[in-house]
Amino acid sequence: MNKKLLIVDDDDKLRFNLTLFFEDEDFECITFSNAEDALLYVNQNNSDIAIVDLRLPGMTGEEFIIKAAQNSPCFQAVLYTGSADFRITPDLANTGMTKEDIFLKPLDDMNILLDRIKTKLNI
Repeated sequence: MNKKLLIVDDDDKLRFNLTLFFEDEDFECITFSNAEDALLYVNQNNSDIAIVDLRLPGMTGEEFIIKAAQNSPCFQAVLYTGSADFRITPDLANTGMTKEDIFLKPLDDMNILLDRIKTKLNI
């Protein structure tokens, strides 16, 4: 499979753990601690999907997803957030995201996130 997965989260341990999990599932993981660096990467490189935290230093995860989708029409993402009350905004909906793309931290079973990513990638 070897799909390219971006992980955008300011929590070092979380990025590390997500990387370990998804590398075991044959994903190539590229990690970023902020949305600005991730956006620079997306603007210059191909990726298959991103796991994005909502609350990031500087640009928010929502802003990142919207800008990345504007620059790369095939860009896909899921939100992995601690914000239990977050709902998909019209701008996020315009990128193709739905409520099924929001995951609340911490997940007891990471396979739920994996299954959604595989569904979005048709694998």
